[in-house]
Amino acid sequence: MNKKHGFNEPSIDLNLAPQFPTGKYADHINFGRSNLIKALENKSDMSYFIMTYDAYSSFDKENKNPELLEARRHYSCSIIILFNFEKSFNFNEIENTNMEKIELLFSEFISLIYNILDQGYYVGAVINNPILFKYFQPFLIWGILPYSSTESQVHREFISALNLPVGFECQSLGKTQLAINGIISASSPHNFIGVDYNGRISQIISKSN
Repeated sequence: MNKKHGFNEPSIDLNLAPQFPTGKYADHINFGRSNLIKALENKSDMSYFIMTYDAYSSFDKENKNPELLEARRHYSCSIIILFNFEKSFNFNEIENTNMEKIELLFSEFISLIYNILDQGYYVGAVINNPILFKYFQPFLIWGILPYSSTESQVHREFISALNLPVGFECQSLGKTQLAINGIISASSPHNFIGVDYNGRISQIISKSN
């Protein structure tokens, strides 16, 4: 980057290690990730009940969601709360607001995730915006790439640097080849321009997912 224009020199991360969960929730999240991988590989009897919410505002913070209560009462399974961050954060509004409001919005979302983890649930997310997704990755056990982004090489490269399982959606017609191509690409190492964990533009060399 050209310092004359006020930019910092780009950082070069030659061995990007994705952030792993730490602290109070680390064991819970790592347990959920490992068991989900085993379940996907048909090596575990653990089943998952997935609840989808378009935005965090639609999730009842007091745990009165009838679907969740029903699932907890009648099913012997782990429950994943799946959010769509893209719909939770209105980017048009964010661009026209101040940093304090943005920080408050992120803080509210993180508090909600803590609340969900405290209840023994797990959290997953739709991967629409790779940069935004990275900030929440340490709290998640699963990500899903919508079919509209399955062909995106930017998303495939980003996923190759994640340390959690990611599902690729098929096309609406049910064709699987694009999803298979995406999985093959994300399971390979990549060298791409991205953002590091300090928010700086960086050269990222991933190890593969």
